[in-house]
Amino acid sequence: MARPDVVRLLETETISEALSRLRCEQIGERIVYFYVTDASGRLAGVVPTRRLILSDPSTPVGEVMIHPAVEPCYDWEGAGNRMAQKPHLEFSPVDMGSGWETPPGYKEGFQQKILASDLDEKAKRGSRSRLLRIGPGVYSEKPFVHDHWEEVYLVEGDLIVGNDERGHGGTQFHAPTYACRPPGVHHGPFKSEKGCVLFEIHYYRNDE
Repeated sequence: MARPDVVRLLETETISEALSRLRCEQIGERIVYFYVTDASGRLAGVVPTRRLILSDPSTPVGEVMIHPAVEPCYDWEGAGNRMAQKPHLEFSPVDMGSGWETPPGYKEGFQQKILASDLDEKAKRGSRSRLLRIGPGVYSEKPFVHDHWEEVYLVEGDLIVGNDERGHGGTQFHAPTYACRPPGVHHGPFKSEKGCVLFEIHYYRNDE
């Protein structure tokens, strides 16, 4: 899941100064990049960790950062919150052993792992990518419906679509299988006999 405490650098400090300061902070996670702010606290860009480590220590952070990270009219708090939720992530291992939780409204046995998200269902904007895991023999009892687009890819295992409230019946699919559904479409219920993992993307379209 996204970091709640955004690690940031100052645009005017040197790389040596930034690294010295970071050594004094407790950073327990693997960090792919750092946020950079200007003198007024606004987000100015990002610096990949590799670039920060390999650049000349006397170089100002502002000279090695990638910018603009977001539109300059955003202040740090607003942009920081958005980017902390839906960051720029390069390829890195996904820890499949932790970070799972039961989504609101789902029964036990359904678990999600949020990969990146700035989805705002109240404001009807943004997007979310997640993994959804269904345990062996677990099933939902009623169809789902939501007001955003959804794309689903069955990564592994089996998925039964359209079972009844007792988990009987339905059509079984095996990986690889893909679905794309617009807002307002009822889908499910769902069940998995041996367990499965799905990759899902949820998003709102500005042209609707």
